[in-house]
Amino acid sequence: MDEVLLAPGQPNHDIYLVLSGRLKVSIGADSLAQSVIIERGECVGELSIIDGKPVSASVIADSAARVLVIPDVVFWSQIIALPGSRAIC
Repeated sequence: MDEVLLAPGQPNHDIYLVLSGRLKVSIGADSLAQSVIIERGECVGELSIIDGKPVSASVIADSAARVLVIPDVVFWSQIIALPGSRAIC
């Protein structure tokens, strides 16, 4: 069974880093919309925690996906503060 991680219009406070499996990202409410696949080593959610705006896309984890959830407070206080880090995943 697929799990919805992010839905359009909702607030977001996490970055989702794919450890294994994949995520499907679709923009808009149309169930026929083209999906973008996010694979191992890629992430989603960073834009909404950077700009503070609600989520604009639907993000669904396949049943076999393993995802590391990084709360925005950890991102801002520990990750972005590291020398050489950038605000883009």
